[in-house]
Amino acid sequence: MPVALAAWLFRVPLIIHESDLTPGLANRFAARFAKVMCTTFEETIEFLSRKTQSRAVVTGMPTRENILRGDPESGRRICGFDDKSPILLIMGGSLGSAKINRIVEAILPKLIPHFQVAHLTGKGKRLNLDDYRGRYKQFEFIEEIHHFLAMSGVVVSRAGASSILEVLAARKPNILVPISAKASRGEQIENATYCQRKGVSWRLNDDDLSPDVLLSAILRMLGEHQNFRTAMDNLTVPDGTGEICRLISELATHELQISDVRTKGFHSP
Repeated sequence: MPVALAAWLFRVPLIIHESDLTPGLANRFAARFAKVMCTTFEETIEFLSRKTQSRAVVTGMPTRENILRGDPESGRRICGFDDKSPILLIMGGSLGSAKINRIVEAILPKLIPHFQVAHLTGKGKRLNLDDYRGRYKQFEFIEEIHHFLAMSGVVVSRAGASSILEVLAARKPNILVPISAKASRGEQIENATYCQRKGVSWRLNDDDLSPDVLLSAILRMLGEHQNFRTAMDNLTVPDGTGEICRLISELATHELQISDVRTKGFHSP
């Protein structure tokens, strides 16, 4: 919001981007001053005021350039895994999730017979699970997420827009565990519900999450993964980077006409 206000005060053209399905307070406020509001999802425009809708463009989500360049062998080499059994990737968000970590610790003995497990625990959240060395590898944080996605057969993740779009871009069957509405405005729940409705993700409620619930969902996903892959094949997950850069360039040269902008967002055919 401070940047949006500064842009308005100094008459600097402003472009903003809403990554989640519904706009948060900051973007609803900033939209008053923006020349263009970019969105990841087509449906986001329904949640905007009529005035903002006239300046909204569905661009998709800016995605890391290397996300589709992952190499399964590189991921397995980092983890010390082989290619003989499927790999489960568990991501608790950028800061990790103490609750998901505790549940993984509880169900790990039952996961190991089925999976090799790569677990992103979050900064400062290392677990004492050395007994499973060779079949379980934990990291507080990694830069090589593209290799980890490439090697994975099933992904368990929080439901931030960036994480979801990277998992779907990599076409990985996934279980989403959005942060509870008690700890957020509920945007992750909305993102995960949207993906579940599209048939590309399975959503679990954080408030109801337990060892039995997560274990059952993971084992079921292992058996039904092909259904989710088929649904993902029918979903467009564009990288919005190029479109957003084009909008910036055209606005800078006073050539932008919103009515002529082509919609490129996250959608089904």
